[in-house]
Amino acid sequence: MASKRMYSEQIIKSDRFLNLSHTAKILYFYLLIDADDDGFNNRVRSTMDVSKTTQEDLKQLVENGFIIPFQSGIIVITNFRQQNNIRKDRYNPSVFLNEKRKLVVDQTGEYRLKETLSLEEEKNLSLESNGFLKITNSDKSVKLPTNTSDGCHSIGEDRLDKNRLEEREDHAPSKIEYSENNMYGDFNNVLILPKEYKELINTYQNHNKLINKISYYLMNSKRTYQSHYALLKKIAMEDEWPKKKVKDYKKQKEAEEEEKERKQKEMARIQKRMEEKGITEEQAKKELQEETMKMVNDSIEKLSGKLGQ
Repeated sequence: MASKRMYSEQIIKSDRFLNLSHTAKILYFYLLIDADDDGFNNRVRSTMDVSKTTQEDLKQLVENGFIIPFQSGIIVITNFRQQNNIRKDRYNPSVFLNEKRKLVVDQTGEYRLKETLSLEEEKNLSLESNGFLKITNSDKSVKLPTNTSDGCHSIGEDRLDKNRLEEREDHAPSKIEYSENNMYGDFNNVLILPKEYKELINTYQNHNKLINKISYYLMNSKRTYQSHYALLKKIAMEDEWPKKKVKDYKKQKEAEEEEKERKQKEMARIQKRMEEKGITEEQAKKELQEETMKMVNDSIEKLSGKLGQ
């Protein structure tokens, strides 16, 4: 985390800020100073104790849009990015990923809750390399992560051959497919669709390690990639990433099917016993378990008798 924090005179000299109580202003500065490199602060109570401020001061900051609180007790400084532009080589992404997923960055650089977006704004979302969603005024398709610093490099369609273009169309995510549940990696910035993820875990060993490698690569790349899954497969091929054995995969699938069938039969027996005796599921399970154990013990006794003869 950076050791210094900046503040903007445009914000602290605004009427909205000046209308705050003196103690609310103090609390804002303390929260800002103690925030991580994305503006999150998980030490709100201790910060209030140190600054000798109250819950009422915190409420003022929320009501006036200077902070966004989460149920976890963590808060984020709404206009943190407007005031602090941290160099990439010094930037440490926030560890509060659950809260991070609930935010978007609007055109002014302020944080907003994703649930407050209009339908039009949802159509204009792009994904930054640090994992934040951002509202843009460009085309309405959901873009894949890119570094927002100047000097970004992207590959134009005129440089794509036919096969590459088809690959792009196959993997480009639609608005319906995009979901925070499809984000993976240590930095939560690798977009993999459900069908792609299933193929990934069935194909490669240590798939999480491979995803994290892509996640770190994207954090340090200035390029825009139309498909993270295509990038992942390319790097896996170049690194000769170990694949799962087909036979092992088939055995695993067979074992899963057998286990599924066993559970279905067991549940059918439980249901039948419940209907026959009018008992609860727990009681039916207990009876069947006792019967099974009795059968096992009887078999052991018979076998012991034969061996003793």
